[in-house]
Amino acid sequence: MNRRTEMAYKAEPPGKKYLKQSNYGELQHPFDTTTFWLDGSLQVSAFEQVHFLKNIIQHLLPFKQTAYDTLQQIMLVEKTPAYSLWAKTGWATRGTPQVGWYVGYVETSTDTWIFALNMVIQSEKDLPLRRELALTALKLKGIIE
Repeated sequence: MNRRTEMAYKAEPPGKKYLKQSNYGELQHPFDTTTFWLDGSLQVSAFEQVHFLKNIIQHLLPFKQTAYDTLQQIMLVEKTPAYSLWAKTGWATRGTPQVGWYVGYVETSTDTWIFALNMVIQSEKDLPLRRELALTALKLKGIIE
């Protein structure tokens, strides 16, 4: 990395620009550019996650089409004749309290349903609950089978 690139990196680390342009959460300073989503530096509410996912689905963010395509491939969890489920888990382990999440969306033949579940994680035993609670809610609403 040359000196000019290094100075630019320190002034505006990669990714920070996209977080701003995407209106995704609140980034506390200082932060580590390689772990900010794990250490509690980036704080995002469930409402912000839903808004972000809506913008992803509608391709309204400052990303190339290849990024959207890659994201869809990575997030695809289940595809049935009745619906497709795209989702992602997360776990901010370095903050107090530790927060886990399961966010995503379901596409049916008639609609798209976006969801975001954030929960306090007391121990690793709580981690499967993120997905289980979200899927149970989707089933109770009749969105998935």
